[in-house]
Order: sequence, then C-alpha cells, then structure tokens
Amino acid sequence: MTHEHIVEFELSETGSVRVLSFYPPGGTTENGLSYVYKIDGDEFYDIPGMLHGNRYRNYTQKPVVYRWKGITTADQPSRDEQDAE
Repeated sequence: MTHEHIVEFELSETGSVRVLSFYPPGGTTENGLSYVYKIDGDEFYDIPGMLHGNRYRNYTQKPVVYRWKGITTADQPSRDEQDAE
C-alpha cells in the first residue's frame, strides 16, 4: 500500500445508476467526490467521469472504468461460491 485515506461516504441513486460519494470526516457530499459504481459478484466497478450537473463532483474529467477484484483465501469462499450454497 502506498497511502491510505479516511473518509465518510454516502450511497445514493441518480436515475438508474448507483452513486458512491466520499468526503472528509465531518464534511458533506457537496465538498466530496462521487462516482458511479456497480457490484457484480466479487468484482467492484468504479466509474468516475460519468456524472454531470451541480449535484456531484467527479474525480476524473473523462469517463474511465476501474475494476477491483475481491481477494479470497482458502478458508474464505468467494461471493460466487457463497451464492451457490
């Protein structure tokens, strides 16, 4: 790990997409940053740059998709394995 952040966050929806907004502790969504997100099994998609208007602030100017894969260990089944049970 190169660095870490401590933030508060809020989950919301705008239209048909889910939005995660994060901001400094004690702050508000208005002084934070936001992105569209999706969870699919063990994968988390972080999609900044898609939100427009005054309600949300993007942390990138152009849309980009980040895919994060959950880490599982031998004694911890993946989310897909849990769903199959």
